[in-house]
Amino acid sequence: MKKTLFISILSLGLGTAASAATVFTSQEEYSLGSGPSINNSALSGLIESPSSNTSPGTGTIMMWVTLDSLPSSLSSLISVETKKSNGGHSGSLNGWGVMVGTDGRLQICQQTVNASNSVTSASSKGTTSASIGAGEAFHIAISTAGGRNSGNFTLYINGEEVLTASGFGLNGNAFSELILGSSGLSGTVSGLTVDDAVLDAGSIKSILEQTRPVPEPATVSLGLVGLAALMMRRRRS
Repeated sequence: MKKTLFISILSLGLGTAASAATVFTSQEEYSLGSGPSINNSALSGLIESPSSNTSPGTGTIMMWVTLDSLPSSLSSLISVETKKSNGGHSGSLNGWGVMVGTDGRLQICQQTVNASNSVTSASSKGTTSASIGAGEAFHIAISTAGGRNSGNFTLYINGEEVLTASGFGLNGNAFSELILGSSGLSGTVSGLTVDDAVLDAGSIKSILEQTRPVPEPATVSLGLVGLAALMMRRRRS
């Protein structure tokens, strides 16, 4: 079952967690396009506190991503945007995100998003040397610590650290939005998990295994048919 994901985050002033706690998890499969939204206030506290622009925002966002094809231009995969305190969204707002290049390499970027939740500009803070491809599931995780104006970010592919970035100067008020995908991407996301603490590689790998996609029955059947054919060929030889 494919759904399109758009999550609104309402920050309630939670600070850095004393211990890691999963605040959102879903085994549903979502498409990386535009469409209906899922509102989930359980994500509160991941990014900001409503009382101060510089209060800590700490958390880790994790998911399995399968692209149908690589994008024809730099496209947003994960976007976290600041939002006005009344929940309105009438102009351009700042945020950060993970974007996918035409070569499958990932970038941590400072972004500007418009009222339609589309990224209109992006300033890269770093690019991975590793890349992701089309037609194969990759586990992507990004952790953030330090708040809106001095956040430190660490990006992981399949549980391995591939990039760090810092020096973001963001503005806005307490509300934030987590947006997955963009019009430039075609594919699916599954195993979405959000934690309220900065997780290390070991913890991310543990969650990676727990949320690993299960092959469709048809895929398993084809695999078994192929294995049977290979065994018969070996017997004949």
